[in-house]
Amino acid sequence: MSRINTMSKSLVKRYKEEVTDAEYVFVECEEQLSHAHFKALAQHAKKYKMKSFHVKDVIPISDKELPGIVWDSNPVKYKKETLSFGGRQGVFKIEFSDGSIMMACWYIEGYGKNKNVGALFAGEKLTIYKLRKLLNKKRRYDSKPKPGFYKVFYVQHQVGYEKVDHPSLIETIHPSIEGIEEDMDFFFNNVNLFTRYNMPGVRKAMLIGPPGTGKTSMCIKFAREFSKTHCVTVATDLQAAAGHLAKCAKHNVPTVVILEDAESTLSDGMGTQSSVLNFLDGVDQPSNSKGAYILMTTNHPERIEDRVLRRPGRIDRIFQVGPLKDQHALDCAKLYFGDDLKYTKKTNGQIESIVSGMTGAQIRELANSTRAYCASNQLDINPESLKEVSSRLTEDLSDALQFAEDNSLMIEKKKNRVGFGQTSPNQEWETVKDRDNIPF
Repeated sequence: MSRINTMSKSLVKRYKEEVTDAEYVFVECEEQLSHAHFKALAQHAKKYKMKSFHVKDVIPISDKELPGIVWDSNPVKYKKETLSFGGRQGVFKIEFSDGSIMMACWYIEGYGKNKNVGALFAGEKLTIYKLRKLLNKKRRYDSKPKPGFYKVFYVQHQVGYEKVDHPSLIETIHPSIEGIEEDMDFFFNNVNLFTRYNMPGVRKAMLIGPPGTGKTSMCIKFAREFSKTHCVTVATDLQAAAGHLAKCAKHNVPTVVILEDAESTLSDGMGTQSSVLNFLDGVDQPSNSKGAYILMTTNHPERIEDRVLRRPGRIDRIFQVGPLKDQHALDCAKLYFGDDLKYTKKTNGQIESIVSGMTGAQIRELANSTRAYCASNQLDINPESLKEVSSRLTEDLSDALQFAEDNSLMIEKKKNRVGFGQTSPNQEWETVKDRDNIPF
């Protein structure tokens, strides 16, 4: 305590040397405000050319009682002979835009695991008041969700964000894309219709379809388009998504939330939890005047309870994302085969008949396998080779499923025939237990 009293007196003395007509000088102890924090405030003000009250500079000054010390130094990337410091100890003069100053002292206290950096600040009442207002304003600015594409997570009772700088661009061809885009555009252009009568301004859509139909690729496509003006997040759990929606509602920020594999989140296997129902349409759902669109995907809608799927208001719109047919299948084949195929009126009809009924992932695999097959056998890539490779892939898949059926006690058996081009968008699955083969 005697050390702190000595440093406090030294700070007041140094402050009065700088400000000769100073009135009553306050000394505050605030460990949360580090040297790096003030440097960041100064850089932020310089970057955005702030005209209101802001931190102008942080200047180290010499002091006999507490010499300046730096630690955790690292070279700055792309800047020759430049170091950045994780922390500083010593006395500093903080200059503000209105000409006022504060004296700051950062010092090390404690030892070993209990070691931390303490901080003392000396200044007049009005300057401290303006600084507190600036810190509150900056805190609100930092907590406000920003436009962009992020992964959102929940840790230590707080919502955290990890920016996705360059989401992969995957061109997607599917007839459902247009309907989803129209629904999202109409919602964000008419949010006032969805906030009438104290409605929360939240719309929930679900993409249903077998694996490989492009549901994830569609979500990435929408994320890239909306991230310029909206806060787009990918959530892996319900708590993170709910926390993000609450923050966006608090700050009136338009947002799109992508929730993949919704069957694992919307059902716990023993009846849907009340937290799920509250998230979808509970009384505590936050109201966002700028709009929040939740985009969910699932390969297994049968695992989601009827009171979620069929109850009006919990899922507003369901889009079936099935295999490609006719012209869409042909366009997808042109995307993955490129110039390796010759497209004429005759070959287009042959290609379309082969790939119609396949998912986008199956057509991509067909293109890769056809290139490998034709290269190894010195053949041209044409509709005949496509048909040959397609039949081989179908046989391989059927053999693999038969092997799994022969060697498993618990299997998933499709009612429809399995193979390339034979997948139905409305597949029904049933679990079959082979009781005759149980060895006990």
